[in-house]
Amino acid sequence: MFLGASFLLWFLLVYMFNGNPLAPYVSGIQLMQMSDAQKQAMMHYYGIDRPWYIRYLSSVVGILSGDWGKAYVFGNVPVFPLLVNRFTATAEVGIISLVIAILIGIP
Repeated sequence: MFLGASFLLWFLLVYMFNGNPLAPYVSGIQLMQMSDAQKQAMMHYYGIDRPWYIRYLSSVVGILSGDWGKAYVFGNVPVFPLLVNRFTATAEVGIISLVIAILIGIP
């Protein structure tokens, strides 16, 4: 229940209160140079033109099915493999920190 409410809050903050829905996908200069037809095509491609509740449900279904979207900064690659690759380094740092904390805390 808490996870669902947290995801809904995140969705509303990111998608509903963003000034320009295309801002996360293109820079401000590129956005100003685009024609209205290009903007509409891009909004349709990313699904921004759909109602908010359809976007929310498709986001929930995507996350539960393992489709976490694409990382536009890294060249439209899927997010999930990026997270898995970085998790190993995070786990190593966490384990080393835990061992150091135990060694310092026990004596």
